[in-house]
Amino acid sequence: MLQYGIAAWCLDPADGDPFDIAKRHGLAAVHLAIGTVDDVARLDSPVWKDGVRKRSHETGVRISCLALNVVENIAICGVRGNALNRWRFQAIFSAALEFAGEASIPLIYVPSFGLSEIVSDDCLLETAELLGHSTQSARPFRIEVASENTLGPAMTSRLIDLIALDNFKILFDVFNPLRWGHSPMEIIAASFDSFAAQIHIKDGWLPSYGNAPLGAGDGGIVRTIRELIRRGFDGTFVLENDYRQAQGIEVRTDVRTMRMICGS
Repeated sequence: MLQYGIAAWCLDPADGDPFDIAKRHGLAAVHLAIGTVDDVARLDSPVWKDGVRKRSHETGVRISCLALNVVENIAICGVRGNALNRWRFQAIFSAALEFAGEASIPLIYVPSFGLSEIVSDDCLLETAELLGHSTQSARPFRIEVASENTLGPAMTSRLIDLIALDNFKILFDVFNPLRWGHSPMEIIAASFDSFAAQIHIKDGWLPSYGNAPLGAGDGGIVRTIRELIRRGFDGTFVLENDYRQAQGIEVRTDVRTMRMICGS
């Protein structure tokens, strides 16, 4: 059955903690970010980990994914990549994997944006090797590892083939491919069977990245979402508009829009 969640990093802390906000809007899941050095340090804090698990239990909102957003600031591949950065990534991933195992979090995703963007064939091979080791280490825990990246359909398929593990997935975003000049529909056609059962949902105005209320922007997201459902997607749609900058973008409205799109 389709469910809905929200990315914690898109919310204004003044509105409450992510679990409270998700519960308030009838959402089932939260994507929790490991986005800073401080967040990485918290992965070694029993007090923090117990507190997060407690909030999840109290609200009934599950942590469906750990997002290693901090990797965007680490050059794990390419001309700026080096052994130290790759060691840093492995240490962060190991700490995240330990917490995911303790908290029964089924997915860890690694963004390849910013300094970690895959911009060459060498970078693709280096990233595939690094993610392959991480994905293999997650198998005994029955945890999936996903890549979110800027690749088009052919290179996305190649990344999947290079890693070649059944618990490696692609974290698909309905709007992001357009930012990088790709067709969401072509990526769906090429790699749908390797998509994680959690998909990011946002809309925006091209060529910029500014968000728009779902269905009101240039993303053509209604068509994309319905294609995903037509192909059998039955997981969690995770809202990722930036709700910290109000300006007409509201969680309540986007949730209502998603239910209309998916229910029609």
